[in-house]
Parts: sequence; structure tokens; C-alpha cells
Amino acid sequence: MTSDDFIVDPDRLLELIARGVIAVDMETGSVAAVCAARGVPWSAVRAISDRAEDGDVEMVKLAKPDGTPDPAAIARYFARHPGRIPYMLKVGKGAMLAARNAAEIAAHACAQL
Repeated sequence: MTSDDFIVDPDRLLELIARGVIAVDMETGSVAAVCAARGVPWSAVRAISDRAEDGDVEMVKLAKPDGTPDPAAIARYFARHPGRIPYMLKVGKGAMLAARNAAEIAAHACAQL
């Protein structure tokens, strides 16, 4: 499923799970809409690096509006939630693995063109 919202509300997550949703993506739908409006062919390769139910609303504020990390916000977050550090390290490792897998799959798909 694609959504414009960062969904961390437990009730909304349970509703999505009940509907059979196994992943929520925020970016691909936007890329698809722009490409379709311009008549540009497109394809997407996505890899899952973390589970929505593991996040919290405050985590959205760890990045600046342009998506780059906000070091001050990150420091404040971990000062309040030091127990989240192991989880965030796990997310980082998962993100690296997901990026590597997505790149390999995309390269393989391009080679087939």
C-alpha cells in the first residue's frame, strides 16, 4: 500500500494488517503519479528495512524537512529514550541491507532490458 502519511498509530496499523497489508510505502506512489502525468515509463524496486510497529511518532522529527538527519533532534531523542539506541542501530543495518538488495535487483533488471 502507498500512503502520504507516516503511519505509527497502533489502531491504524492493526486495521491495515487486518486488510492484508504487509508493507506501506510513502514514495513510490508519488513517483508513479508524476511519471504517469508526464507519460514517462517507470519502474520501482523497494526493499523493506524496518517494521512500522517498531517506530514512534517522535522518530519522524529526527530529520529536517529535506530528509537529512537533524543531529540536535537526534541527540534530544536519545537523551530521552536511550533504550531505543539498539533498535536504531538495527534499523541502520536493515536499511543498508535493504539498499544493497534493492540495488542488486535493479541492476539485474536493467541488464535484462
